[in-house]
Amino acid sequence: MQISLSEWAKGYLWCFIRMNNPELAVELEDVSTRNAYLDAKVTLLKDYFDELLARNIADEVIEELAVKPLTADLVPSRYNYILNVLRRQFPSLFKKLQHSGHTKLTALELLKACEPDFQKYVFESEIPRCDRLYYATVLRIMQHLESSGSAPC
Repeated sequence: MQISLSEWAKGYLWCFIRMNNPELAVELEDVSTRNAYLDAKVTLLKDYFDELLARNIADEVIEELAVKPLTADLVPSRYNYILNVLRRQFPSLFKKLQHSGHTKLTALELLKACEPDFQKYVFESEIPRCDRLYYATVLRIMQHLESSGSAPC
């Protein structure tokens, strides 16, 4: 590897967080807070990384093997779940958000509004299922949109 596995892991993890857990990325905006978080996550996997490197495995395989434990506590993503509910239940609104560039901001607001539902119901997948969490999320999104004057109907 041209860069250390630890440095690669930190870079990968930060990109993953920005794409899949932007609510965490907001919390980690401060560079020193972000670096402390990334260092702590990578340090927890140091022994695993050392074991992979000792086995003389190809860099690409090491990277692939490192991804799962590195991101295990970040999946499934509640943010992606909200996006999937919007895409599925409110397709015209979702398209408008995409065209206006407000998708991430709106999804983060909805994520915060839906937090009580994530606490109350089991959350196991980014793919919305027709279960209590799904219906509670749809209702919460409708209420949030109505209260903000952005009702989809």
